[in-house]
Amino acid sequence: MPIFTDPTHFPSFNELPPTSSPTLPQETWYLIAQIREDMTITKPTLIVRDRTGIDFAVTFDDGDHRGLNPNSTTNTTKGKTGFRKGHTLVIPRATRTDRGDGKKAVVRVPAGSAADVRIVPGALERVLEMGAIIAGIREQEKQGTRVKKCAVCGKTEEDGGKEDSLSRCTGCGLAAYCSKECQVRGWNELGHKANCKVIKAIREIWP
Repeated sequence: MPIFTDPTHFPSFNELPPTSSPTLPQETWYLIAQIREDMTITKPTLIVRDRTGIDFAVTFDDGDHRGLNPNSTTNTTKGKTGFRKGHTLVIPRATRTDRGDGKKAVVRVPAGSAADVRIVPGALERVLEMGAIIAGIREQEKQGTRVKKCAVCGKTEEDGGKEDSLSRCTGCGLAAYCSKECQVRGWNELGHKANCKVIKAIREIWP
């Protein structure tokens, strides 16, 4: 699981390589930023904010950014495709285009690359939080130290025995619950209703 605060793989806007660079890094990196405004008039244009609080424009050289990747679950909300205000934009191998003449730099999604753009249906702050949790769990699994427990009451499989084994959330596949009561409470009271879609999208983009 990638670490979203790692500038090598997840650079901020100011850390992006310039489009004019004769040699770009060979390793894949991702720009993640929260959608703030849709400023489309002629060319599809979004105003977004990165994890450092910098606002900048993202333009698409082809296609309608509201309907990209209609078959991707990470771009679908209640059956509708598109980029919604407050959701998080993910652009692989993004570069910064400096325009000169006092104009602000932008990120251009070149022709033919729009299909690679993804959406996580949640605010950037939530994406960073869930990413850190997923990364921690995967590290525990790698080291063999993870103890599967109920996300609500903390009950472990060892506490409940074989008949009371914990069941994973069918949406994100990560959260686990010891009972229907805990599942309902986790979904409604403890925020998993919002977190579930974010976790699912993160795990689809970075398996």
